[in-house]
Amino acid sequence: MKTPHDSATEFLEALAKLEFKPGAFDNPNKRALVRKTQAGHNDLRILIAYEGERQPQSISLIKTNGQSNQLIEWESRGMSAHMPTSGLLALIKAA
Repeated sequence: MKTPHDSATEFLEALAKLEFKPGAFDNPNKRALVRKTQAGHNDLRILIAYEGERQPQSISLIKTNGQSNQLIEWESRGMSAHMPTSGLLALIKAA
């Protein structure tokens, strides 16, 4: 079973196919990827924390309303990067 921890490159490629792009404060130690609405506002932000390691250690999802005021609808912070990639991608697609 693949996980973002074990297959980080494949996970990032899958996110790119879902049109996630680097967002503000994206850096090698803490990736910040965002998906934008047609109006150009973020509607889902994914934070991938490496915590000084080579592989991702935790993942956070932040769902916003997709409007300029960026109200948070829900968030899940600090999920383990050892979760199955397929389940995590299903959650992201459902958001």
